Amino acid sequence: MTFAPALKRLLLLLVCLAVWPALFPGRAHALGAGRGARCFFTEPTGLKGVRVLSESLLIDLRSMAESNVATIEAAYRLENPGKPRELTLTFIAVSYSGSIQYPTAEGIKARLGKKELEAKEVKAKDLLADWPRDADGKRQPIDLGLPDRFIDLSVCARLKFTLPKGKHTLVLQYTVCPARRDPDPTYLRTLEYVPTPAKEWESFGGLELTVRVPEGWTLLRWPEEMTREGDTWKARFRTAPARNLTFHFQAEPGSAYYRLLWVTWGVIALSVVVGLGGCWWLGRVCGRRRTVAWPAAVGLAVLWAALIWFAGESVVILPEQAAPKGQIPVFAAIDRLRLVYLFRVLALPVGFFVTLVTAVRVRRQAMPNENSRDDRDALAAGVVLVGVGILFVVAKMLGA
Repeated sequence: MTFAPALKRLLLLLVCLAVWPALFPGRAHALGAGRGARCFFTEPTGLKGVRVLSESLLIDLRSMAESNVATIEAAYRLENPGKPRELTLTFIAVSYSGSIQYPTAEGIKARLGKKELEAKEVKAKDLLADWPRDADGKRQPIDLGLPDRFIDLSVCARLKFTLPKGKHTLVLQYTVCPARRDPDPTYLRTLEYVPTPAKEWESFGGLELTVRVPEGWTLLRWPEEMTREGDTWKARFRTAPARNLTFHFQAEPGSAYYRLLWVTWGVIALSVVVGLGGCWWLGRVCGRRRTVAWPAAVGLAVLWAALIWFAGESVVILPEQAAPKGQIPVFAAIDRLRLVYLFRVLALPVGFFVTLVTAVRVRRQAMPNENSRDDRDALAAGVVLVGVGILFVVAKMLGA
């Protein structure tokens, strides 16, 4: 005897549910996840009365492979055509999601030529008072997207120094913590460059922007002006960029991750198919006997649920073990764990139903007068349970 059409359709549905997440792992929402997290750094205010002949800005992300920080290094070629000038430079570099992180004064390295400069921390509200304003006296932009608690923190760096007459090179170096989001399969990092203060400078000879990522990482989104050279992206701007520049970057999980992902889904799908086949086989065996079949159906449904649970648990986190260390979200495998749980729950009514319906059909053909009323009543209950179970699983997969 072969599978009934209804059983074939049920088997197809369960297999599709098992392999669906493997075929569509959900990367489409990656750039939209975790919108509350943000990290940005700005050009300094206070470069008035001097000429900025050029700027070389390096965003070095290579240390992200081992830590959560990136290095910002900006070199300004300045020219003071007149007498020595007292300059006060301030800038914002902040990262926040659940907490606020920012470079301390001790973490900022600055030098003018060969002379080391010392940075000091100031209140954010003092910095915002110096932020560029338009003709109506409003800040440009009015809202930097900062949380309210930022204003009361000492998170802004300020440099005070005397710029002699002539041409000089000012170098600033500090670290930032790019914002971290939790898409699949590795963390998505975001860093934003805010050039607004540069629009207020006396003159600006252009910006050379360089972004370097660790080996095996990639930029998922970058300014259209940039070109790629291996693990480095470069661009040159003749004037200050007219908009903020946002970079999204991520560690590639590697081919081993995807191979193990397929193995994981294959094991889960196999446990579903094997359990369903076992229920069909036991139903045929019970159908040839005169005893009621529903106790055996209950027992096998429990065994099937246990098979799915143990098989899924044994392989569900295998892909994450092959991915780059430190780049996997804590709950990276939660979707697979949730699906294993849902299949385990669904296996109980489906296993019960498949075993009983097979037993009743076989017995009806072999012994037309021997079908137990208890089995028929249990079968009716099994139909209801299967319907409820499928609705429950679909609702959970759709996020209801």
